[in-house]
Amino acid sequence: MSHHHDSPLGLFPQLQAYWAGDAGAAARLPRLPSLPAAQLGARILVAGSNLGGDTVVLRLTHPRRRNDAVEIPIRAADRNDRELRLTIPDDPAARNAWSCGVYLAQARVDRGGSPQRSNSIPLVIAPRVTAIIPNPAARVGG
Repeated sequence: MSHHHDSPLGLFPQLQAYWAGDAGAAARLPRLPSLPAAQLGARILVAGSNLGGDTVVLRLTHPRRRNDAVEIPIRAADRNDRELRLTIPDDPAARNAWSCGVYLAQARVDRGGSPQRSNSIPLVIAPRVTAIIPNPAARVGG
């Protein structure tokens, strides 16, 4: 069957859910539960379908700062048809650029020069708390 008769909706990229944690936890199976929010520097795995393409960009938009969308290209090694893997940057520029709160994540998948946008899913970005929580957390009184 030729691809021209396939419904374009069938190939439409879809985002379903995300997992957030540190890189070590991302590599471990079975996977620990996701953190409720991704901090700067966190590893994020976005699950979905029809995510394969020549280039894939994850666009994160903060509702109050729509013009400041952050576009993160996903390297070929970090993606397949069902999952996109990325690390939220954590450097002075990122700490400046990212506001805390709920972002909308949307994938832009380009196949043969025709980009398609996925649906959007909410992705929570939390402040990176370094001062309050010792890492690893010290145990008090053994």
